[in-house]
Amino acid sequence: MEKEELKDLLERYVESRCTEQEKAWVEDWYNNHHLKANVPYTHQQIEADTEEVWHRLKVTKPLVYHNWLKYAGIAAALILAYLLLYVYFFKDSEKKQLPQRASMEQVLPGGDRATLTLANGQQISLTDVGNGVVATQANINIRKTADGQLEYTVLDSDTAGSSANVQLNTITTPKGGQYQVRLPDGSKVWLNAASAITYATNLSISKERVVKLSGEAYFEVATKLKEQSGKQKAEKVPFIVKTATQEIEVLGTHFNVSSYADEEKTITTLLEGSVHVSSSFRASGTTGNLTSDEVRLKPGQQSVNSKGNLMVQPADTELATAWKNGWMKFKSAKLPDIMRQVGRWYDIDIKYQGNVGNRTISGGMSRSSTLQSALQILEQAGVKFELVTDGKRKTLLVKAQ
Repeated sequence: MEKEELKDLLERYVESRCTEQEKAWVEDWYNNHHLKANVPYTHQQIEADTEEVWHRLKVTKPLVYHNWLKYAGIAAALILAYLLLYVYFFKDSEKKQLPQRASMEQVLPGGDRATLTLANGQQISLTDVGNGVVATQANINIRKTADGQLEYTVLDSDTAGSSANVQLNTITTPKGGQYQVRLPDGSKVWLNAASAITYATNLSISKERVVKLSGEAYFEVATKLKEQSGKQKAEKVPFIVKTATQEIEVLGTHFNVSSYADEEKTITTLLEGSVHVSSSFRASGTTGNLTSDEVRLKPGQQSVNSKGNLMVQPADTELATAWKNGWMKFKSAKLPDIMRQVGRWYDIDIKYQGNVGNRTISGGMSRSSTLQSALQILEQAGVKFELVTDGKRKTLLVKAQ
């Protein structure tokens, strides 16, 4: 900033013509670092501040003040000038990071965004790559379809199925992302925001089907039979989903798993078929034995895994799978639980002002809405919000009433 620009900014501040942002910068530094709010400004304080200002601005000629009012006025002007110089010159990098109010209407919802990580570490942005074959590994084609899904096609089952050619792939969705993949065995998976799934590329011809999940996913598992010789009855190959706290074994079924690291519970909801859930838990920071529990679910049930203890309860399947169908629904849900979903889908950080208490809210919002529209149901329940930006990150301040 040039000298004339600095002078213009100071004059605009004195004449109340600054923008709210410029005014906030000046007053924040002035009040917090020099003039303490509601504290008398003494002769000694003014003298000390004046000396500091002249020293920092490298002014060597002292000034003589003939009366108190003139002394105070000039000192205050010098301090303001120093503060402006400090903000615009010495603290330029910090200035760019100062939180600023932002419009919630401009915060758009998430979409189909994901990254595919191949066995060799190569990463492919599924958001940016065009349709068609995106990679080939171990005689298996990986193809992005026109509707944004990922499909695997085995070119040579003998070569692809050899133990030497077992390849692990991972699909990761960021905050504000979701994706659908058809696994090599034909099973369909919908990944929610901030989730990841790891699987072998030869699932269609392997003797076991194991995938690892973090976050949330909806599965439609394809039935797979073991090849048998003679008149032996064919056996179904289990499909196993491993999370940080449990293992789910199915044969052919539809179910939803929510297993986020920032959630206290892992919830498995069954829509069709049969699911066997087994848990394992070791207290944080200990080396003791794992505690375990296991249950079998029927359609319309869900297991709630809390620190290794499994509880079975009736499930609201529409509620559990609302995210997959483009909705964010909640029933008697605590505000922090709702806001974690909002933060993941709109890629924003959440902070609270005041005590949110144990209030519960029921309702729903479309995942295709802007943030402002989505939060209307919560505002009707008496919750207030303010969105601020700090660099590239956005933070939603949740203000309890």
